[in-house]
Amino acid sequence: MKEQFYDYRLDNAGKLYPPLLSKERTTIFRIAALMDKPVRIGALEEAARNMMARCPYYQVTLKQGVFWYYLDKVDTLPLVHGESQSPCQYIPFKRRDVLPFRIIAYRHRIAFEASHLLADGKSGITFLNGLILEYLKIMGEDVSSDGMVLDCEDSCDPEEYSDGYKRNFDRSIPRAKPCRRAAQLRGAPLKPPKYRIIEGILSTGDVKIRAEAFGVTIGVYLSAVLLKVLCDLERTKKRMKPVTLTIPVDVRQFFPSKTMRNFMLTVEPTVDPRLGRTTLEYIIGRVRDYMRLEMDINYLKMQIARNIRGEANVLSRVLPLLLKKPILKWINRRMGENTYSMSFSNLGLVRLPVKMGKYVKKYEIIPPRNSGRINLTAIGYRDSISLFFGSTLWGKEVEAAFFAALRKEGVYVSIMTNLLNSGRM
Repeated sequence: MKEQFYDYRLDNAGKLYPPLLSKERTTIFRIAALMDKPVRIGALEEAARNMMARCPYYQVTLKQGVFWYYLDKVDTLPLVHGESQSPCQYIPFKRRDVLPFRIIAYRHRIAFEASHLLADGKSGITFLNGLILEYLKIMGEDVSSDGMVLDCEDSCDPEEYSDGYKRNFDRSIPRAKPCRRAAQLRGAPLKPPKYRIIEGILSTGDVKIRAEAFGVTIGVYLSAVLLKVLCDLERTKKRMKPVTLTIPVDVRQFFPSKTMRNFMLTVEPTVDPRLGRTTLEYIIGRVRDYMRLEMDINYLKMQIARNIRGEANVLSRVLPLLLKKPILKWINRRMGENTYSMSFSNLGLVRLPVKMGKYVKKYEIIPPRNSGRINLTAIGYRDSISLFFGSTLWGKEVEAAFFAALRKEGVYVSIMTNLLNSGRM
């Protein structure tokens, strides 16, 4: 790859994260795979080094300029780290030449933890699968990419480091309106670095049967069950507010792109418990209709227009970063976190080449640690769906009510948590 191809500026979404970095809000998410055999550290480190040659846009460090943060190319090579009880721990970005990701090996698990300033879930799992493919080759296994997985034998495509937001910005499209304030979950916080993970494993067949009974997709069904739980909890309060889920959407399906950076937007289905109609059937209908309306290419263009125009604002361009930091934090709180009750990120079903698939038994995705919040992620592989609640609150009412609701619906759930076993997660 020629050096001049790479754009070291953060993408439009990535620019939001550097001012928020802290041990309480790490911005680090995890994508992991459980292998059929214990992981060999030496082979994995060799695979990681090879992946840096294949994906040079990840061999970077975060730097602070006068007006914006940016990425800078470094010679640092990734090392394989051991596991800790709490995942998604803070990476010391302010240290010189520190990569904005880490690779972890523990027994059968290979994990890729990265900051959202670098990548989103889709690009994260693309990188992880490329790493696994290279690892298996080094281990002497007969595997190939079959055009489905990043391969170190292929050269880097310049489109992989493009900014999908700017490429699809249409100046003629009006900007989307900001969302309204939503109900917030409250409770005693867990002190950093503690981060509770509760995993629920579902049968894909069981969930599909229930979703099809309502005429919706699995994603819509699970979103509606979660919204129903949040509405029921909100109705116990004296002063109720609308309950909103923010659901990240991989927009590569609408704007074809190979970018390995962030390229996601969000939809925010909302239910107002003050209106009294909070049955599951009603909420499923609301979520289905909302998703149909908002997952429209023109509406998504409006979101891109709003985000890009905010970045291009004259004040944001000329204001020094030292003065801009508190403003960016305020914008994130006022126009970001306060507008949703929880996030639900669903990566969907992971598909692998046949020869490679027999070595991978399961996938995991864990949301970033965020102070005072609970977030949910989902990922499917083979015949099961793994759900992960990431919480920084002591209480477990939301998680317990959600899994109880699924069981009431006839969906069996197997539950695990990192609090029960220090080796877990």
